[in-house]
Amino acid sequence: MAKTNNKKTIFLNTVFVFSETVINKFAFFIINIIVSRYLKEVRFGEYATALGFATYFAMFSDIGINTTLVRMIIKDPEHERNHITNAFLIKTTLAVLSYIALCVSLFFIYYPTGQFDIIYLTLIFGVVRIGNDYMSTFYAIFTAHDKFRSSTIINSCFSILFLLSTALVVYFAGNYYHIALSRMLIVIAFTTGFIIYVTKKYVFSFSFIKFKEFLHFAFFFGLGNVIQNSLYRLNVMLVPVITAPIYGGFFSNAFIFYSSIIFVPGGLGRVLISYLYKHKEDKNKYQFVYDIYSKILVVLSFYIAIITFFYAEEIIQLIYGSKFLPSALPLKIIALAIPSLFIISDSILTGMDKQKERTQILIKALIANVILNAVLIKFFSMTGAAVAVIGTQVFLSLSYTWYLKKNKIIEFKKHYTNVIKMILIAGVCAAVNYNFTNKLNPILGGISISAVYFILVMFLVFEKKDMKIIKNIIGKQ
Repeated sequence: MAKTNNKKTIFLNTVFVFSETVINKFAFFIINIIVSRYLKEVRFGEYATALGFATYFAMFSDIGINTTLVRMIIKDPEHERNHITNAFLIKTTLAVLSYIALCVSLFFIYYPTGQFDIIYLTLIFGVVRIGNDYMSTFYAIFTAHDKFRSSTIINSCFSILFLLSTALVVYFAGNYYHIALSRMLIVIAFTTGFIIYVTKKYVFSFSFIKFKEFLHFAFFFGLGNVIQNSLYRLNVMLVPVITAPIYGGFFSNAFIFYSSIIFVPGGLGRVLISYLYKHKEDKNKYQFVYDIYSKILVVLSFYIAIITFFYAEEIIQLIYGSKFLPSALPLKIIALAIPSLFIISDSILTGMDKQKERTQILIKALIANVILNAVLIKFFSMTGAAVAVIGTQVFLSLSYTWYLKKNKIIEFKKHYTNVIKMILIAGVCAAVNYNFTNKLNPILGGISISAVYFILVMFLVFEKKDMKIIKNIIGKQ
């Protein structure tokens, strides 16, 4: 019975997290569509450049504070007030330092060129992005107490307000400064509300011993998070710097597809890390979690990659309009990285308190990412940046797999078999598309490819026991 309850807990928490993230990603996806269609290509390039810069520096305001706070509350609940105090003390300091670093970078990069529109816009977005990241520490408290429903409701309202404010700015014919300012006001309002809530619920208490303990765990969490965030944000920032802002806008439209679907493995990892911390001694649960969820992720990832690759031009034209068709080629290339993105190996390492080992892998991946971007963007512009995404993600995925296999933490035989099957299925779908469906209407073609894909998956990948496990998880008899 306990095992069934554990499965149900994971399932329900996953539903809440995915619901929150789907609403969040959908809202920001629609915002990007509205803004890209509303602004001219050059203005949208400036908008994407400013947002990319602000987002990149915002990551330095979280050196693993949120993940560490979740861990410390779960492992040491008697000193929860100390851990919350430490988290907000460090978070506030880092938020200020991150904003200062953002201002300094703008002075050296854009001030000499006289691109003051980008500077002013980035400064506003800096408050938005760093403030948004500051709010995530409040959500960490909810996560530690398994209050995923509360965080889902609050964060969903936050995202919807962002969408409504953008729509109002466009309706009243405002500019991108008004878009940024409206977001800043929303962030300030939500942050103020969270501060009032926490100060009423908890009495802050500082302990130097607990502060040192917190920093010890936060260091590797933080270094790993900063590096991982760099991997997913460096490309967007470097393209306009090395080439021109307009290409930054084109690449941003392609990359937003990739960054938007990170929530699938990321949201799942957020639930599983909390679950694995509570069952750290039961090693069988690691294999169980990996076998079930890696199969789900590999099926989803190959499907998303196939559809995105086949219909990149149609997707870009439908969503952003023909003026952004140059975004189609990098989108097509980036789609090939999706299967290596949908992994839970990093969550397994985090759940086992292997932050140091995970960070070492991320450092190697960052070095590879910087080299690939520096070379490929210089010679191939945004297309080179797209290729760098593939190289980096494949390297990262293989490194995680190699560590878990070498240390006999996870057995990958079933996963390898599923990957081989999915490659064969992708090949069949490619043959069907090349010979038949590419001549059809994109909607009919997509439906046909989807039908072929899922029929093959049901026959070749899913087994009867998988259906029994799913029924057990959701509580059906």
